[in-house]
Amino acid sequence: MSEAATTRVQCPSCNRSVRWRAELAGRKIKCTCGTVWSLPDQPPASGAAAPPLPTPAPALPNSVFAAAALASKSRLDQTLANREDEVHGSPFIEQMLPWILLAGGAAAAPLLNIALLGELGFGLTVWAAMVGLQVLVFLPVAFITLTLVSRWFNCELGALTDVLRKLAPIVLGTGAAADAVFLYIAMMMGGDYYTPVVGFPLYLLLCGLPLAIFFGWGLGETTLTIFFFLLPRVVIVLTLAMAFPKWFE
Repeated sequence: MSEAATTRVQCPSCNRSVRWRAELAGRKIKCTCGTVWSLPDQPPASGAAAPPLPTPAPALPNSVFAAAALASKSRLDQTLANREDEVHGSPFIEQMLPWILLAGGAAAAPLLNIALLGELGFGLTVWAAMVGLQVLVFLPVAFITLTLVSRWFNCELGALTDVLRKLAPIVLGTGAAADAVFLYIAMMMGGDYYTPVVGFPLYLLLCGLPLAIFFGWGLGETTLTIFFFLLPRVVIVLTLAMAFPKWFE
């Protein structure tokens, strides 16, 4: 038997010894392990060591994988937290600021009515009437306006409870204080038709600014919303001016 006939080569995958044959030189063969590889064109030198198998990469310890997974999770948690702050706002804006505006505006409204109108009884009566209008008229109108403007500008408002939790402090808090000042301005101007022009900046500041902060709206959405906020108030003030002209002298 010739040397070429007895020369053997090794499978590069499982290291199994395979006899080299001249008629199969350079052709692909399949080992019993399933690896397909090509026989050398020439038989290896007699006694030459089989080419060493590639050394597999050392396995990483479990602690390395655990540390990498923890770092990846931390980055993901931070990204989600940042995204949540962008969408929902900070805890102060979401939780504390609505209550601050509601309490501050609701406390300032009766004091403003009494101070500006100059009489305790008349001021409290006007304040009580304004509270009724704010709950029965202004708040529903504000909610409808908010819904329509958000659809017009393709803005996301969030859940109904969140919308009402943010809208109520604007209407019943800072809006109530703005209503007291606006009524006084209307009385000083004699119920003139230019009264809305003077009142609009007031509502834009006391209602529009919280609106922009709570919902992340721009100037266009905020201005349009305040315009519709002001409409029912203007109608009521002008109606009062015609029904009780002595109040507006």
